[in-house]
Amino acid sequence: MKRTILFFIFLFLYLQIFSYVSLYNENLSDFNIALTAKGAGLGDNDFFFNPLLNPTIDCKTENYFIALGFLGLSTRETRSKYVFDSYENSIAKKNIYDNSFLYGEPAYIIGYMPINRFGLYLGYENYINNDYTFRQIYRDDNYITLYDESWIKIGNVNSYFLSLNYRFFNFTLGTNFSILQGDGSDNYSILYVDPSLVDSLSTINENYSGIKGNLGISYDLKDFLSFTFVYDIQTYLTINRVEEISATDTIVNTKTVYYILPNIFSFGFRYRASGVAPADFYLTATYERWSELNGDFYDYNDLIKYNLGVSHTLNRNLSLLYGFMYKPYRKDNRIVDIGFTTGLIYRIEKTEFTVSTQYNNINYEKENVYYNERVLKMILDVSMKF
Repeated sequence: MKRTILFFIFLFLYLQIFSYVSLYNENLSDFNIALTAKGAGLGDNDFFFNPLLNPTIDCKTENYFIALGFLGLSTRETRSKYVFDSYENSIAKKNIYDNSFLYGEPAYIIGYMPINRFGLYLGYENYINNDYTFRQIYRDDNYITLYDESWIKIGNVNSYFLSLNYRFFNFTLGTNFSILQGDGSDNYSILYVDPSLVDSLSTINENYSGIKGNLGISYDLKDFLSFTFVYDIQTYLTINRVEEISATDTIVNTKTVYYILPNIFSFGFRYRASGVAPADFYLTATYERWSELNGDFYDYNDLIKYNLGVSHTLNRNLSLLYGFMYKPYRKDNRIVDIGFTTGLIYRIEKTEFTVSTQYNNINYEKENVYYNERVLKMILDVSMKF
């Protein structure tokens, strides 16, 4: 009980001090990639727990396995700028926008089936989701309403996948095949109070489809050390888009565009330290070749991401998770996102309950407007072996 109380004290303090800053991230909450609860609590180290990312994991033949996950997100965004007050003859920072919302949905269902020396995973994941709402009413110096601006972006890319692995000696070979499907919408409008001015409306509806795959190999040195390498093949996500723009006239465009994920190489190792209070250490290094996409529309740099996590076992029923993540920005490697995570696992016989949290506090400037975003992400997971 004492250790549990200390954990929640740590969690509270952690939420107060965690700072996440990126000059290039506009609206962090509008682009979320689903994580398993364990991976989220271990510094986004999903590499060791998600068969969609690493098809060589958990090749064991003694148990069937199923896991259900849920993602919850709380976001608050404020915008401010320096405004000259002619009455006070002074310049002050004024809050011009304040918005908050809650978002949540089932994130994944993963099932595992042992077949002799083979391991077979089938699953569904909400691979990428968009959920962002913006609305601001603009007024003049006399506080008379001029126009109303709003922007709503909603969408999901879901993955339906199969991962197959085979174990021989201390090696495990694995491969993954994923079908990506989804849809989304982007609605933007400016509505003027003055009837002589023309309102502007833009509606975009999209359908997403694609195929993703990877290959992996892992090696286990006894029970305390393992190494894994995974190669993700370059992926084209096809986007069928219908745009309708209304102002003086209405224009409808239909076109097909592509979102490209580059070749990705990931290397990770897990070390299990034994003792009075055993712990598992996880480290992943991921190399993403974004520069291969450069051309008329892109100017990217290659980047290397690092994810570090520690799972600390307190007793047979309880484990604590801690993590650290380091991610450079692909347009400028000098801009780095650094963050921390934490989580808790509680076991009852063959059932595990996992809860992990991530808290981001983002400050950046764009076109003389100062953005502040506070995001609390929570991932819940229930898994069972039978």
